[in-house]
Amino acid sequence: MADERRFEGRVALVTGAASGLGRASALRLADEGARLFCIDADAEGLAETAARARRRGVEIETLLADVGDAEDARRSVECALRRFGRLDVLCNATDALGATFHMCREAIPHLLQVKGSIVNLASAAGSSAAPGVLSLTRSLAVEYGRRGLRVNALCPKWIAVPAGRASRASGGTEAVAGAVAFLASDDATAVNGLELRVGGEAPARGALQGR
Repeated sequence: MADERRFEGRVALVTGAASGLGRASALRLADEGARLFCIDADAEGLAETAARARRRGVEIETLLADVGDAEDARRSVECALRRFGRLDVLCNATDALGATFHMCREAIPHLLQVKGSIVNLASAAGSSAAPGVLSLTRSLAVEYGRRGLRVNALCPKWIAVPAGRASRASGGTEAVAGAVAFLASDDATAVNGLELRVGGEAPARGALQGR
């Protein structure tokens, strides 16, 4: 568990939160004081993430949604705001361009109000979505940086997919989750438009599922 409380009083919305790096990132933000709004299309995995967060004494709300769908993305942000009244951090852990684009579009007006941050995960191991996610990250960083919104990308070498298949890379969930927390925190206030690479060998089967 992290010793710092960098997100005390803040709200983090995490997509892809039912497993792998999405779950690890959500729980790391929670350990540092964030209230969570977690989204995924996997009901069982999302319930497990919520249970782990609640065991930590964290306030968490979940929503079953496919944020690759524009309407689901809109509904997700709307529900998060209705539940918590603000949005400080958006972590897109889906490694999918459509989902990342839809969530950024819906969340940015609210993140601008608090000078919040976005962290987009994009595989460094040849994901077809990664170039688009990185291009989107750079464009948003330039467009909104002067208004106080920071947008950065984290490029883990392995990103787990359902059923424990590590088809795209990572240097371990703890390292990646720690990097997400850093980029989203006030410790990175001078960091905008960065593509941070975190890498290593492929983990053992199931390691990225947080089990």
